[in-house]
Amino acid sequence: MTIVEWVDIFSRKEQRDIIINSLSFCIKSKGLNVYAYCIMTNHIHLIVNCNEPFELKDTIRDFKKFTSKQ
Repeated sequence: MTIVEWVDIFSRKEQRDIIINSLSFCIKSKGLNVYAYCIMTNHIHLIVNCNEPFELKDTIRDFKKFTSKQ
């Protein structure tokens, strides 16, 4: 996932914590399995999948929607 204009949005710990907390929520509530992640200053690498009945596209949509409002 990338940030619009590649802005360095994840340079502060507080911002990275939002991502980690959001991933934790998706693991507990959205059936997300996270195998690896790497938070860079302007984008995130994720290796994930979802358990049924959840769909990955819906979980990622909710993840992006939630984190964009934080």
